[in-house]
Amino acid sequence: MRPILSAVFALLLPITATAIEPQKTLYLSPFAVENPSDSQQRERAAQLDDALQKALLARQVKVQPLNDQAALPESGWLVQGQVASQAGRRLVRTAVGFGAGASAVEAHVWISDLAAGEVQQLSAQDRSGRLPGALLTRNPQLAAAKFLLERRALNRNIDEVAGELADDIKRSLAGAP
Repeated sequence: MRPILSAVFALLLPITATAIEPQKTLYLSPFAVENPSDSQQRERAAQLDDALQKALLARQVKVQPLNDQAALPESGWLVQGQVASQAGRRLVRTAVGFGAGASAVEAHVWISDLAAGEVQQLSAQDRSGRLPGALLTRNPQLAAAKFLLERRALNRNIDEVAGELADDIKRSLAGAP
C-alpha cells in the first residue's frame, strides 16, 4: 500500500506545485485615441476597455485596471493600446452593402513585461458591411431587417476586436516565462 501512496504523491506533487505558483497580474491601461477631443472616440475607447477586460476575464486571465495617476507596479504585464474607430453610415450599409458605409474598429496593443522590460505588439481589426445591400436584393422585408440589425454594427466590431485581442494576449502570456 505504501508504494502506491508514494507513487500517487510523487505524481501529484508537480501538479500542486504549479497550482500554488502565483500568476503574474495583467495591468490594463485605458486605450488612447487618435483624436482626444472627439467624445465619440473616447466613448468607444472606454467601451473597448470594458470589452477587453470582460474577454480576458472570460479566458481566466487575471486583470487589474490601471488609471493614469497610479504608479506602475514592478512586476506583471502592462497592456497599453490605441484604438481608431469609424461608425460608418447605417443607411448606406443597408442600401448599398459590400462595404459601403461600413463601420470599422482597429486597435494596436503593446504588452510590456514590467520585470524584464520586454515589449510585444499586437493588432486587431474588424469591419462591418460585407453583405449585399437592399438595392441588389430588392426585398423590402430583408432591407428592414438589415437596417435593424445594422444598428449594433459598431458594438459587434468592438466585441470582435476585444475577443481577438484577448486570445492573442492569452497566447503571448502562455509563451512568456
